[in-house]
Amino acid sequence: MVDKEIKRKQRKLGEKLLRKKSASKSWREHKQAIAEKREKALLGANEELKKLQESTGNHQPSGKGLLNPLDAHHHLRSDDVSIPFREGVILDKPVKADRGMLCDVGLEKELELEDKIQIPPATRVTVEITNLGTESKRYRGKLSNARKVRAKTGKYWGYSVQLATSLKEVIDRKKFDVIIGTSPRGEPVSNMYVNTLNDVHVLLVFGGVAGVDAALEAEEALAETRAEEAFDRLINSLPFKGTNSERVEENVFVTLAEVTMRLQQLFS
Repeated sequence: MVDKEIKRKQRKLGEKLLRKKSASKSWREHKQAIAEKREKALLGANEELKKLQESTGNHQPSGKGLLNPLDAHHHLRSDDVSIPFREGVILDKPVKADRGMLCDVGLEKELELEDKIQIPPATRVTVEITNLGTESKRYRGKLSNARKVRAKTGKYWGYSVQLATSLKEVIDRKKFDVIIGTSPRGEPVSNMYVNTLNDVHVLLVFGGVAGVDAALEAEEALAETRAEEAFDRLINSLPFKGTNSERVEENVFVTLAEVTMRLQQLFS
């Protein structure tokens, strides 16, 4: 009797262990199936996003985040409504014939342009919000530009980019009153002088590591022209830099700051 009871308990214990093992295996298989399903869904979503970016031309730059943010006046935060001006982008959304196009200006609501004109989607625009601080479904605004913003607010409102095929095309004395080149041979910015009788349009020309001399020599039409002849002024904004050369992006910031201060002194 004792042997039979022992064998019966052993059999029950074995069956119990077998059930636990089977349940554990099923649970592991279930978890693995969920993980595989999740991974498959994620891969599918990434593929869809990639296709969408390719179809819309929305490619993320590989160098994103490598440069320090400018934090310029026109780079407003999403909750900053201290001024009625914003930079925005035209949305690809249908609008009625008598309504203006929709624009994303980085706020919680879209903006409807009061200007009844057609603008291609994804176009960057400067707008002035006309119903800021009111309760409405959308913001309303009109097209503006950097010059108007500066005239009304006194704030610097960014820069524009233009492409030129040659240096000679850039050095146009019909467009600029003073053309200034940067060079180690140049005078200190504090000694720079311009005619202050009228407002002046100033062009600053930066060379690469080899300087503006190499840029002139590289262009056939200006190869025989010396920097002193091509520019009204040659300035050196980093006379005590302690290195043989400087990065252009560093020189740009330093020179713009020094030239701005010097012009303010001359026109004050």
